[in-house]
Parts: sequence; structure tokens; C-alpha cells
Amino acid sequence: LGTTQVLALETVDFAALATAAVQVLGTAQIATLSTAQIVAMTTSQTLGLSTDNISGLTSSQVEALRTLGVLALSTVNVTALSTLQVLALTTAQAATLTTAQTFVLGTSQVLALETADFAAIATASLQALGTADIAALSTDQIVALSTSQALGLSTTNVGALRTVQIAALETVDLAVLTTTNVAAFSTLQIVALGTDQAAALTSAQALALGTSQVAAFEPTDFAALASRSLQAMFTTQIAALTSAQAAALVSAQVVAMATNQVSALTTANVAALTTNNVAALTTLQMVALTTAQAATLGTLQAQALTTIQIVAMETADIAALATASVQIWNSTQIAALSTRQIAALGTDQALGLSTDNISALSTLQVAALVTLDLAVLATTNVVVLSTLQIVGLTTAQAQALTTAQTLALVSTQLIALETADLAALATASLQSLDSAQIAYLLTSQIAALT
Repeated sequence: LGTTQVLALETVDFAALATAAVQVLGTAQIATLSTAQIVAMTTSQTLGLSTDNISGLTSSQVEALRTLGVLALSTVNVTALSTLQVLALTTAQAATLTTAQTFVLGTSQVLALETADFAAIATASLQALGTADIAALSTDQIVALSTSQALGLSTTNVGALRTVQIAALETVDLAVLTTTNVAAFSTLQIVALGTDQAAALTSAQALALGTSQVAAFEPTDFAALASRSLQAMFTTQIAALTSAQAAALVSAQVVAMATNQVSALTTANVAALTTNNVAALTTLQMVALTTAQAATLGTLQAQALTTIQIVAMETADIAALATASVQIWNSTQIAALSTRQIAALGTDQALGLSTDNISALSTLQVAALVTLDLAVLATTNVVVLSTLQIVGLTTAQAQALTTAQTLALVSTQLIALETADLAALATASLQSLDSAQIAYLLTSQIAALT
């Protein structure tokens, strides 16, 4: 038959041709078939097409194939489709592609699929794509993925995604990825995530992350994690945070952290917290701080603590604070310390107290100072003790005063000493008093001296 004769065949007549008769048609004859004749082809005729027949189809003819016809194409024929023919496929045709057919698609064929056609591929068929095919997908095709397709991706599929493809995933698609797939992300894929994508991660997905994955997040992306996602993490994941990530945390995330998560922060991470985040810590979180963590608090962080937070601190944590961190506290913060916390102060901390710190102490707080701490107070600090603070000294504290401290006492302070306290002064301290100081002593105080 000539090409004009083939074209002259009625559609019903063409559909009546035996499969073998269709199969022997030449490329030129195939190319002359009308779209109506293509539509009229039976499934058996389509199934019997040779690769030469397939190669002869024009784009409009491919587009005219019924979905059942596409479904009937052998894998050999699918492989023979040119990129232009693949491009000509309709959305309905793409939706009929079987797993066997998608499995044999070449990377150039996959890349030729229109985004709408790609989005129409059945989830199971998409899963059949090889790693090379997945890696060949354009970012537009990745964007076109439906949530059901994203949900159906295998770990092999996900592992094949390039970083630019990961970055192109829609947030709704990322949010439906299985925890197994999220756990399979490489660190480079994690780095490729955008802020919006990080914010879309669910609690279950966050919990599935490995420690190396957690550490791979860009600080700004980690700061975008939902508070509930951060709260869901294991302590081992929290401990994996980098200092840059800790510094990038927002207050809402910090407040949401469980107490065991706070305790799991490394000392470097605690030191990296912003003053706003430190000020946002709850009292229970303050209690959860370890001694090592408290020791790393910087002066600005200590300065940011509220009185309620200071009161909540364990005595061991107070004792672990750097001298400069205690020294920077204002009078309100110092006044908030409990007597137990005062008693827990180390000699280095006591030695580093400023005159403003000393002046802010209540009589009960002064009385709570252990003798070793009192004995190391600078003479400049002793001089600023009020008469009420002097009255509040215990006999043991008076006995601990050094000769230099005693010599620094002014008249009003000497007069304020209880007779028992004066009598408790060490002999060397009494002997260090000059004549002017002796002259200030009350007769009752003199009488108490033995």
C-alpha cells in the first residue's frame, strides 16, 4: 500500500487490520496515518508495533494514542520513544504509564516529560525510576511533584536527589516525606534545605534526624524549626547542636525545650545563647542547668538573668558562676539571692564582689556569708558595710575579720559592733585598732573586752 492508500483507509477498516499487517507498515506509511486512524488503533495493534513503527510516529500521532494504547506499549517501544515523542504525551497518557514502562525510561526521556505529565505519573510508577533518572529531573519537575508522589518516594529515590532538587521541593511535599526518607538525607541535602522547608518539618521528621544531620543544618534554617519539632528531639540530638545553631535559636524555641534538653546542651552551646534567650529561660529550665553550664555563662548572659531566674538557680550553680558574672549583677539581682545561695559563694566570688554588690546585701545575706568569704572581702568592701550590716554579723564572722579589715572599720561601724562580736575579734585584730578607733568604742564595748 502506498502512503495515500494507507491514509485513505477508513478508521474502522484500519482498526480491522491484523496486528502483523500494521507491524509491516514502513516509517513513511506510519507517518502518514491520520490522528483519527491512530485513535482507532486497537490495543493488540498498538502492542504489536515494532520499534521502527514507534520511531515513525509524529508528535501529533503520539498525542493521539489512546491511554489504553500507551498502556499497551511494550517496554522496548517505550525505550524507543524520542524526547519529542515523550514531550508530546498528554497528562492522561503519562498517568497510564506502568512501573515497567517508567523503569525503562532513559534520563533524556524523563527530562523531556512536561511538568504536568510528570505530576500525573502514578506513585508506584514514579518509584520505579532509577537513581540516574531521579537525578536528571529538572527543578521544575521536582516542584511539580504531588504530595502523594512525594509520600511514595523510596529511600533510594530520595537518596538520588541532588541538592538543587532538594532545595526545589515544595514545603507540602517535604512535610509528607516518611521519617525513613528524612533519616536517609545526606548532610549535603540537609544543608540544601531552605528556611521554609526547615519550618515545614514535622515533629516526627525532626525526631528521625541523626546527630550528624542535626549538626548540618544552617543556623538560620535550624532557627526556623517549629518549637514543637525542637521539643520532640532526643537529648542526643540537642547535644549535637553547633554553637552557631545555639546562637541562632529564637526565644520561642528555647522556652519550648524540655528540662532534660536544656541539661543536654553543651557548655559551648550555653555560652553561645543570646542574652534574650537566657532571659527567656523558665525557672524549671534554670534549675535544670548543670554546674558546668552555669560556669560558662558570660557576664552579659548573667546580667540578663531576672531575679526570678536567679532565685531558681541551684546553690552549686551559683557557686560555679564566674566571678565577673556575679560582680556584674545589679543591686536588685544581688538582693534576690537566698541566704543558701549567699552561703554557697566561693572565696573567689566573694573576693571579686564590688562595693555596689556589698551595699546591696541585706543583713540576713551578710549574716549568711561563710567566714572564709567574709575574711577575703577587700577592705574597700568592708568600709561600705552599713551599720545594720555590721549589726547583723555573727560572732564567728567577727572573729574571722582580718587585721586589715578591722583597721579599715570607721567609727560608726565600730560602734555598731555587738559587744559579743567585739569581744570575739582576734587578738591581733584588736591590737591593730589605732587610738582614734579605740576612742570611738562605747563603754559597754570596752567592758566586754577581757
